[in-house]
Order: sequence, then structure tokens, then C-alpha cells
Amino acid sequence: MHMTRIFQKLLWCSIFLIQINIQAFSQIEFWKSLPQLPGQYPSLIMSTPANTIFVATDSGLYRSRNNGETWQSVSSGLPEFRLSEQSIITTMVQAGDDFILVGTNADGGLYRSSDEGETWQKITNPDFREVRSIVRNSKGIMFLEAGCTVEPYGLWRSLDNGENWTEIDCSFDDIGIDELFITPHDVLFAQYVPGAGDGEGMFYRSYDDGENWEFLLHWPRLYASSMAFKADDTILVTGIQPVLPPKDDYSGIWRSTDMGDHWDRIASSFVRNDARSIVVDSSGYLYCSGIISGVYESRDDGESWQQINSGLTNLSAIKLALSHNGYLFAATEGGGLYRSVKKVTRVEQMASDFVARDMLEPTFPNPANTYMIIPFTIQQSGFVAIKLYNSVGQEIEFLASHHFQKGNHQLQLQTDKLASGMYWLKMQTMRSKYIKKIVIIK
Repeated sequence: MHMTRIFQKLLWCSIFLIQINIQAFSQIEFWKSLPQLPGQYPSLIMSTPANTIFVATDSGLYRSRNNGETWQSVSSGLPEFRLSEQSIITTMVQAGDDFILVGTNADGGLYRSSDEGETWQKITNPDFREVRSIVRNSKGIMFLEAGCTVEPYGLWRSLDNGENWTEIDCSFDDIGIDELFITPHDVLFAQYVPGAGDGEGMFYRSYDDGENWEFLLHWPRLYASSMAFKADDTILVTGIQPVLPPKDDYSGIWRSTDMGDHWDRIASSFVRNDARSIVVDSSGYLYCSGIISGVYESRDDGESWQQINSGLTNLSAIKLALSHNGYLFAATEGGGLYRSVKKVTRVEQMASDFVARDMLEPTFPNPANTYMIIPFTIQQSGFVAIKLYNSVGQEIEFLASHHFQKGNHQLQLQTDKLASGMYWLKMQTMRSKYIKKIVIIK
């Protein structure tokens, strides 16, 4: 009997401790409030590989080297900031290991820093007056949409980390591309807003560093506010539809699994024009901010969403960003800044994200006349199929369909008997699919 009572007491103590641990765990908040920055309207958050965080607001550019615990103003050399509904900084990108580029509006231009923002120098070749968007591909080539003193608006390319730029001939860019996006495999997307001013974006895609563009016929009628890419090349887009009243509501989150040829809308709890910023971690989990409903998480490719607002006292989340060491950051209207209490992804996962994957490399020459070399890389030995299609999707030639060893390979395509025009190369491996456009000229 005595042993029974002792056992019962131990059992009740164990249950009590478990309840305490469950209660303590349930009270752990997802978000930690960081020191509030001056200004009301954050325009961007950027993390460098060295885990330096930059946040731009309507009052300046700020930098943190300790995961957002403290901040320093790094606006010296930039144009004067004006308290308004938006920051003068429109875009920011890491340019190689040593440089950071910042684009500004209102005749501000393009600026570059070699000391993590301590000082900034204006780029004058050419003298840009308004920079809308900058992206950088895996080869170090940078693309910029801007107006300058020579051209009203145009698409530009740099091969030297932003010091010099040359304009790319872009037939549809008569009033300016509004936003550029680039995938980990260097597919370039350009959002173009027609001159009618209805606010509905049109999307174009380039597989060859901006030399040739194609219109995305099935792009939904919305304005893309952010774009994220999963490791399997799935594209996620948040979009708004500013036209009121709309015939149909296309705002929300959209997904494409074929590099933008087709899109499907992801069911979610977001109301009209709520979803604004989307990021994906190396585990494939999605995080999306809502301008009126806080932040959501999805672990099933967007089929279902759960709010993660504990500790987020301001639900007007405008921007999200993942740091290179695994933290999730959120900037809210009114200047509030938040960071996830715990890392949402492991550092070793992020270091390997988008790395060591099969790749259909750029072909050469392209355009081709008599022959074309098709390089490709596979990360593990296995079956590879490469086919050639014409512009309307008809299969023209089966270039490869057998087992390849791990490593780099190349095929030669004889193009002298093919008609001039645009063609598609499609490579399928055991792990992924890739499509690349080629051009044949006689």
C-alpha cells in the first residue's frame, strides 16, 4: 500500500511537470519586437551573406550586425530622405562579395558602397535619375530598370558589379518596366505596366540574359508585389489588383510549376489585396505577410495557411525577409520591426539551398547558324532526356535519352537543316525538369 501511494504521488508530479512544460511552450511567442526605426514606411529588408541586415524607411537606411538588436544609420552620401508615404530607396542588391547597390527615385540615381553602407558613391555611367529595380544572376551579371538623362526609361546590364552599364534593346519597354525578378537558374522576369494606367501588370520572360523576351500569355491580371522561388523551380507570387471595382478579383497568391507558362491560384485566408510579401525557406515552408492580417505560414505548398502572429503587435506587415543565418524578419507600417524568436531554418540548409542541382547550362552560340553546343550538369548519375521543340510545342528531335554519369556533359545540335526561328530545349532528369529557349538564324 505504501509503495502504491508513492507511485501515485510520483505519477501526479510527472503529470504536473508535463502540464507546466506544455503551458510554458505554448506561451513562447513567434515574434520578438526589435528597436523601432525612425520613419513610418519601410520599403525593403535585405540580408547579406555576412548576416548584416539593412532596412530602408522613409527617414533613412539602417544597418544591423547583431540580428536586429541594435541599428545604425548608414545614409551618408545618399540623397536627402523626405518623410512621406515611401522611402526614396526603391531597390537594393548585393553586388559580388564587396559591393552593395542601392537604387533611388526622385532624381536620386544609383549608388554603390564597398564598406557595407558606411559611405556611398553615385554611379555616373550613365547618370541614372530614377531606379526602379535591380537584380543579379548567379554569373554576376546585373540587370537594372531605370530612367537616365539620356533615355527616359530602359533596361540596362552590368558586367562589373554595377560600375558601368549598357542598355538592352527591349521592344516592349516604352514607358518602363516596373519590377525585375530572377530565379536561381537565371531566368529573368520583367513586370510591365501598360500606359493605360489600369494597374494590371503584364509579364515577360527571358532565358538569355535579356537578349530575347517572350510574353507570358497566361499571366493573371494582377500587379505582382513579390516573388519567391522554391528549390524545385516552383514560383510563388503575391499580387494586388488596384482597379476598383474589379470585374474579377485576381489578387492573392499564385503558383507556377512550369516557369510561368501557367498559373493556379492558391486557396488561402487572405482577403482582397491583403497578401503583399512572400518568402520560402530551405525546407520549402512558405511565409506570407498580409497588410491587414499579419503573417501566415504554409507547410503544404500553400494549400493551407496558419497565422503566426504571436508577439506581432502590429498586423500591418508590409515586408518579409529571411536572413542568411535563418531568422525571419518582418517590417510593419508605422516603423515596427520584428524578428522570429527562433531560426525558422537551419543555417546548413540555407547554405546548400539552390546549390548542387542539375542544370541545363546556357547554349552557345545562341543564336546559332550551323551548330549549337548544349552543356548540362547532373549531380548524380542517372537517366537524362533532352528534346527539341519548335515554337508551337511540337517535338522536333530527341537529342538524348540514356544514362549519364555524374558531372558535366555537352551535346552538339546540328542546326543547318532547321528553319530559322525560336525553339525550346527541354531536359528532364531523375530529379527535375529544365526548359531553355534557343534561336536559329540562317
